[in-house]
Amino acid sequence: MNRLPMPTAEDRARELIEAELRDLACCHQCGRPMRASMRGAEMWVECESLGSRSGLRLAFAAGFHDRHLVELPEGVLAAA
Repeated sequence: MNRLPMPTAEDRARELIEAELRDLACCHQCGRPMRASMRGAEMWVECESLGSRSGLRLAFAAGFHDRHLVELPEGVLAAA
């Protein structure tokens, strides 16, 4: 009998974010560390230099730094 608990959507989301951070540890453009951040209803792994930017400033700066959208399981952000 398998006594291990079934992974939840939150567990899967955590695994996806951690995998992205392992694959993208540093920005290839500037060398600064990457971080996970919420942008509205989306989770991004992005260069930490983008943290304080939003709107047009973010769109412009994102062209010069690494940024990747993390596709989270359905309903994870609604529960948060």
